[in-house]
Amino acid sequence: MKKSTSRLAYLMNALNILGGDLANELHVDYSLVSKWKNNKRPLTNRSSYLKKIADYILSIDSAAKKEFIIHLLKEYDPNLNIASPKDIHSSLCRFLSESSQPIQSYNKLIYGDNKNTYQTGFKVYTGNEGKRL
Repeated sequence: MKKSTSRLAYLMNALNILGGDLANELHVDYSLVSKWKNNKRPLTNRSSYLKKIADYILSIDSAAKKEFIIHLLKEYDPNLNIASPKDIHSSLCRFLSESSQPIQSYNKLIYGDNKNTYQTGFKVYTGNEGKRL
């Protein structure tokens, strides 16, 4: 049986966020973060930690100046108003809590500045099978 990767795990891997760091930020045990990552306890829109997780992910993305989250959310929600931090935050919360929709194996993200635009595709491998690949 193939293990399903949660959207939280996807974002944590993309932004190099360690489970222990997220657990410390939220003041929870690491096992809870592990359950979220492995879809053993899915994040819901009623979770008291959802907004705090979104805050932390946005702060990591902002500190790294990657704008990975903005590009991902624009793909997820094309009508997103990126000028509104509140809209970005609520869109990220929706993205994290909709664990019923799997993440596509291939994603196209656009990175760039005002002059140059770069486009890339990548495939996400998970579990032991992914380590071997």
